[in-house]
Amino acid sequence: MLDSATAALSSAAVAMSLTGIGISVGAPLEGIAAAFGCASTGMTAANKKVENKAKKYENIHALAVAKHDSINSMPRKLF
Repeated sequence: MLDSATAALSSAAVAMSLTGIGISVGAPLEGIAAAFGCASTGMTAANKKVENKAKKYENIHALAVAKHDSINSMPRKLF
């Protein structure tokens, strides 16, 4: 979502800057587009980190469930 907003704002800022009078509006608009771009990059990196952690803990959970099931399926001996 932020990627498309960044692209739209950047192209609008360039178009306004080329008209001459619109440079006073185009420059701040380009700043906003740059901020959206930085936010998008940061959120993408954070999302990848969270996905990797989630995948790791899904594997740990699956191993724990498998171990629990294998222990429960063993015949019980009374001493």
